[in-house]
Amino acid sequence: MRQRRWFGRVLVTVLAIGVLAGPAFADLKVTGDQTAWADLKAAWMKLYALSGYRAKVVTQNGSQVVMEFVPPNSMHTTAQMTNGTVEMVRVGQQTAMKMSIPGAPAGWKCQAIPPQPAAVPNVQTLEGSVDVSRGTDTTINGTPVHTYIYSMTSATTNTTSKGTWYVGSQTGLPVRFLIGGSAGNQTTMDFYDYGAAITIAMPSCG
Repeated sequence: MRQRRWFGRVLVTVLAIGVLAGPAFADLKVTGDQTAWADLKAAWMKLYALSGYRAKVVTQNGSQVVMEFVPPNSMHTTAQMTNGTVEMVRVGQQTAMKMSIPGAPAGWKCQAIPPQPAAVPNVQTLEGSVDVSRGTDTTINGTPVHTYIYSMTSATTNTTSKGTWYVGSQTGLPVRFLIGGSAGNQTTMDFYDYGAAITIAMPSCG
């Protein structure tokens, strides 16, 4: 049960990232470095304009999730846990999950993940504030990147999310996202396979 709760938290974060990468941005109150905010939005837009891409999430405890994205609204995730595998497919507003772990029902279940409207806000109507600053340029796996540190607060839920984005200085595409603001409590999300030809279809649910 603890692993399922962990997977749910990661999924909510990734769904929120997918929405933020959409083609429209809310009229948020932006503080900090305005140029940095513009650069970060441009990176999200460039990623979202691709035909497809993949990302790998690694948590502090070593659990891993591989994700495939087909904009604007399709995603396939595979989570490797200590006792098995959890898969999730989302196409539009439809979601299905399959858990290959002891005691889990067999096959795909379309109601495995309840609707999460609050966790996936519409950025066109989202109200709140965001603070962005530039960090020190660095390299990730040999790729030079710009660093952007942000803190976003939703006026709807009064919750604040913090993280650090690393954007390729030559490509303008997101390379890594550190989810969480404190050391030792961060999840790493690395992007790759930019422009990959990926097909995602809803499975038949039992």
